[in-house]
Amino acid sequence: MTALAMQINKQVDAPNAGKRIDVFIRDSFPDLTRPAVQAALRRGEVRVNGRPAKPGFRVRENDRVAGGVVLPERGAQAAPERIPLKVVFKDRHIIIVNKPWGMAVHPGAGRKHGTLVNGLLYYYRKGLSKAGGPERPGIVHRIDKDTSGLVMVARNDKVHARLSDMFKERLVKKTYRAVVWGRFSGERTIDRPIGRSRSNPEKMVVDRAGRPAITQVSAGKSNGWLTEVIVRPETGRTHQIRVHLSSIGHPVLGDETYGGGKQRLKSTAPLYLKAARALCRTLERFMLHAEKLEFRHPVTRKKTSARAPLPKDMKEVLSGL
Repeated sequence: MTALAMQINKQVDAPNAGKRIDVFIRDSFPDLTRPAVQAALRRGEVRVNGRPAKPGFRVRENDRVAGGVVLPERGAQAAPERIPLKVVFKDRHIIIVNKPWGMAVHPGAGRKHGTLVNGLLYYYRKGLSKAGGPERPGIVHRIDKDTSGLVMVARNDKVHARLSDMFKERLVKKTYRAVVWGRFSGERTIDRPIGRSRSNPEKMVVDRAGRPAITQVSAGKSNGWLTEVIVRPETGRTHQIRVHLSSIGHPVLGDETYGGGKQRLKSTAPLYLKAARALCRTLERFMLHAEKLEFRHPVTRKKTSARAPLPKDMKEVLSGL
């Protein structure tokens, strides 16, 4: 197994002062995993102002964080698996897949099989970019495991680099459909920075010291206690849609992590409580679907779009609205 390493050298600015060093590094270098960062810190391979630091060390403004984070797991090639894939667009440069909920995009800690990457390697083993590393061939962006919908895949390194730039430059328009708690009406722009929670590193939170995040939300039909919403994220932060919708009091239905699960029943009006309880018993995941991608093709320059039809579980919920 070949170990890969990322060299880091970064000065702490005022907004990041006070963060745990492992969180600061992870937020500053999104391609790194937190366990790998923590392991590097424990081995003394990453230092603050030239001195070793434990993962819980709090950085201060103007501290210099430097060293290398070794990622041996990235040397492992994901295994090809014959997993049915719903391809909605394909040419010599790009593949767009309608990912089902419950499928992770790529292997990770404790998860080596059943991912989108495993399936892609079976059908397109020699036709995927290598820029994402052995465990993420072709992967330009991600959606959550329990979010269904569109994922774009690059077939060569040149296209991968261009697509990555297009996502960063907000040249790829993403449209999601969601069902949220409460009556939401009209349109709203949510402009709230997002960072990693200091108490729970698996969660993201609205944080003034976080990275800029903007989400456009418009209302669809509603039954009084649930509302269909069309969501267009302008940025691509981890869990952005779920965090932003929760922050305005309308968490995604079924999202236990961000307040949209059974805990929401405590604040549901008595008129709707029976129906809400019955629906929550049937839910297997949160109601969020990546429905549409629109972009100018990085090679042909043609306007291109792809759409993923709503999955059965979301159709059933929406039919009740």
